[in-house]
Amino acid sequence: MTGKRRAGRPESGPGSRPAPPIGGRPPTRRELRAERRRQRRRRLGAGGIAGVVVLLLALLVGGGLFVHQATSGPTKPVDPQQTMLIALAGADRNASASMLAAHQANPRAGFEMLIPSRLLTDVCGFGSQQFGRVFGLPDGAKLARTTLSQVLGEVRIDSTLTLTETQLARLVDGVGGIAVDVDTDVITTSGGTRVVAIPKGNGQRLNGASAVLFATYVASGEPPAASLPRFQSVLEGLITALPRKTSAVVASLRAAQVDGRSLTATASLFTALAADDRDKRFLSEIMPSQPIDSGGGTPAYRVDATGLKSLVASQLGKSLPTGDVSKRPTVLIQNGVGTPGLVQSACDRLLPAGFTFAGSGNAQSFDYPKTQILVFPPTQDDLVRVTKDGDRVADLLHLPRTDVLASTQGNNVADIVVILGRDYKR
Repeated sequence: MTGKRRAGRPESGPGSRPAPPIGGRPPTRRELRAERRRQRRRRLGAGGIAGVVVLLLALLVGGGLFVHQATSGPTKPVDPQQTMLIALAGADRNASASMLAAHQANPRAGFEMLIPSRLLTDVCGFGSQQFGRVFGLPDGAKLARTTLSQVLGEVRIDSTLTLTETQLARLVDGVGGIAVDVDTDVITTSGGTRVVAIPKGNGQRLNGASAVLFATYVASGEPPAASLPRFQSVLEGLITALPRKTSAVVASLRAAQVDGRSLTATASLFTALAADDRDKRFLSEIMPSQPIDSGGGTPAYRVDATGLKSLVASQLGKSLPTGDVSKRPTVLIQNGVGTPGLVQSACDRLLPAGFTFAGSGNAQSFDYPKTQILVFPPTQDDLVRVTKDGDRVADLLHLPRTDVLASTQGNNVADIVVILGRDYKR
């Protein structure tokens, strides 16, 4: 009972008085010693119990923490923005249309950047190429992803999905067709007669074959990039018509015989983009570019650097690398032997290591017995710094550092020029 001492039970502990006299006489020394021993045992007993309780609590907490650590393991970094390059490939393996799709979880948003197939890009080892044709080159899917990343300022692109026209048609038929706003009459020629294959109108129901036709259609007199919004409409219609569960989307992709190496990642992105679209958190844009006046024929496109930089910063900022990309050493790679594929293999070693691609091509001759790694120090004080960059290039290419040469000539093309000789092995 709080605040009151219970009768008949003496206090114990430091400072308590000895037990009252027994039978009215003072206690003997033996009785006093016995009483002190009893008090010590009570104190030790209470302290021991408290100690055991503390020890047990410590073991439980420590054991629980151990179990949590053992079962949870190291935390896996969360990708702040999923990105995928999606392309529609024709029979020649070139892409008739492509886009970079992205989804970020916080704040939740979906984004698609449509890429003109005739956009001129500098492809490591293959020179200037229209972007759609990069997919048809050896290891084209990887090469296209690397090339687009460079165009976008080193934006991280997680994967590539290349759909054939047959696979896209199967996916559309697998969901029972899709509803699409058709912006113009789709006209085809049959037996020399022009016919309207798909009439203009909102909410048109398209089967697989019609969806592919509309996604790739360019009307007479239209620029080549006119098909991009149509491709986006078809893909958006497909994504929103697919099941909402990732596992069910994987099954749909398998049924359409889509490449199975990254089906889970593809399905995860598709379901996320569909949710973004339902919640009006979705933006689609054509890559900022400008047509090149070629003096007749079908025009090509070049990147609008200012507009692209602004769009990337606002929509793909979570996929940009940390640090100042402008401070990365730029490298120009030339083939001094003539062996096909030599420059591309060097690119594969240097670019992932933090070097920025500045161009590629053939050297003035194919008579280089040894590789030359030329560095261009702006001043004598910069010699040590730029030589270290050259040494890194040599190490990555498995070449001796004696191949690194400091040039006294000015150079505004790249920080480092690599001329691959016969000593370089792929």
